[in-house]
Amino acid sequence: TYVDDVVSGAGTVEEAFELYTQAKEIFRKGGFNLRKFLSNCPLLQKKIDAAEQFLDSTESERVEVKVLGVTWNLLEDVFVFDLSELSKRAEGLQPTKRNVVSLAGRFYDPLGILSPVTVKFKILFQRLCQAKVDWDDELPSPLLREWKSLLDDLREAVPISIPRSYSYGVEGTSHTYPLCGFCDASIQAYAAVVYLV
Repeated sequence: TYVDDVVSGAGTVEEAFELYTQAKEIFRKGGFNLRKFLSNCPLLQKKIDAAEQFLDSTESERVEVKVLGVTWNLLEDVFVFDLSELSKRAEGLQPTKRNVVSLAGRFYDPLGILSPVTVKFKILFQRLCQAKVDWDDELPSPLLREWKSLLDDLREAVPISIPRSYSYGVEGTSHTYPLCGFCDASIQAYAAVVYLV
């Protein structure tokens, strides 16, 4: 739960509808009207729309929606990260420290999926600070080449799809999943990742 957004799930349509019913009641008792429910399950979506007396079917028939700022493709049940908008925004930018920071700040990636991309922009910003480049000065030659290379990479990036469910196709709840963690560091950056195997 984040402010007035709730993201959850269940194993069956019945369990999910019960979750919907209980969440509505709990929020109602607190004086809130929990609404705008979306599901990747058409049957559940129909049940919720009927309960909500939802007349505008265009909202519940959308293929992609934003969930806490992340694009969710309901039909394929994947999170989608598309950098084409950032690439378009970057095309007209003057190569200045201010614009490097501005573009780097536009990546929204709460799951860390885009870290291999965003870290490159952060490292460029570090180098700009070390070179004592002023905010609105054009980037010096070696850093300008790095900036152009990053923009070329953005232009060539294809949308990344990550499955929302980490246990898709696994029946029951008696399974155990090992976690494997890795980390690494350099002078410029550090990173850690945990895989569910």
